[in-house]
This record gives sequence, structure tokens and C-alpha cells, in this order.
Amino acid sequence: SVYPNPSNGNDINIIYNLEKFVSSSTLSIYDLSGKKIHSENLNNTQGFYQQIISNQNLSAGMYIVAIEFNGKAVQQKLVIR
Repeated sequence: SVYPNPSNGNDINIIYNLEKFVSSSTLSIYDLSGKKIHSENLNNTQGFYQQIISNQNLSAGMYIVAIEFNGKAVQQKLVIR
């Protein structure tokens, strides 16, 4: 889950759950043209996690937040006001 969404200049909280160990997991933020704006490696062991991202570098608009693991991706839209 991603919150607050929409965001008004606050940090963005991303909560995710890994049900089992994965070889790698990555958090990426894309603009609507598909350009990668932000990327970082995530914890890859089983459990619930919270990742906090500063949105200081994100202009107002819509973005896609993707968590990629084991060749799969979970995506959610993010709106910055």
C-alpha cells in the first residue's frame, strides 16, 4: 500500500509484505512516460516492511510505484499534488 495518496509534499510510506524469501526485490517509481524516477533495493526476507520515500524530487503529477520480485511486479498509482 502507498500513503498518503494523493500526497501534498509529505514523505511517501510504502508498506509491503513478502510471504517468503525472494532472491531480490526492488522498489521503483516511474512517471507516466515509463521513465524510472527512483529505484532502490528492498529487504528480501519474509515479513512486513515499511519504506519511506521523500517526494521532494517529484513534481506534481501521477506516478507508478512498482515493487518487483522474482520476475513479478506489483504496481500502484501515486498522485503528487
